[in-house]
Amino acid sequence: MAYQVLQPFTDSETGKVYQPGDPYPANKKKERIASLLSTDINDHPNFLHPLLKTIEDEQSDDGVAETEQSAENED
Repeated sequence: MAYQVLQPFTDSETGKVYQPGDPYPANKKKERIASLLSTDINDHPNFLHPLLKTIEDEQSDDGVAETEQSAENED
């Protein structure tokens, strides 16, 4: 599973600044990811919306990820 940043923020654990559209590492603790995906104002009092969204590989009708098809078409 992959994650994408929705709002600019500085990660309180690493100090890294993330901008909208940046990928967020999926190897973080589950609790940290859940917190950043949360819509609960108590989790992030300075933000009205989640900081991350989940990105899933888009599958075509034949079950092959579109990114795989694009790579095959370039050959």
